[in-house]
Amino acid sequence: MTSSDNEPPEIYDCPDDVIIPVMSATNQVPYSWIPPTFSDNSNADVDVEFTCRATTPRECNQTGDGAFSVGVATVMYKGRDKSGNVNICQFTVTVTVVAIVCQADRTLRL
Repeated sequence: MTSSDNEPPEIYDCPDDVIIPVMSATNQVPYSWIPPTFSDNSNADVDVEFTCRATTPRECNQTGDGAFSVGVATVMYKGRDKSGNVNICQFTVTVTVVAIVCQADRTLRL
């Protein structure tokens, strides 16, 4: 009797989507996260592929940190077990410029 592994790896602690407000679009914003972990029912190691895609310049690392420009970046960790089963942890980092509207007769101090 042969058994086959048809269960994808389990994902633990996949980060949630995040929105980071900034006052201007001139600089990249640092952001850190705790990378997810994967385990498989076969107790074998899980191969993890990392991608980070964005429409604007950004830097991000599999270890859980990056610098993001205004826009949306999709961060993805794809775990593949020895039988080829795949599970994906994906989240977005959105950097958005916020506008502060102040009435003409008011002073705003930051």
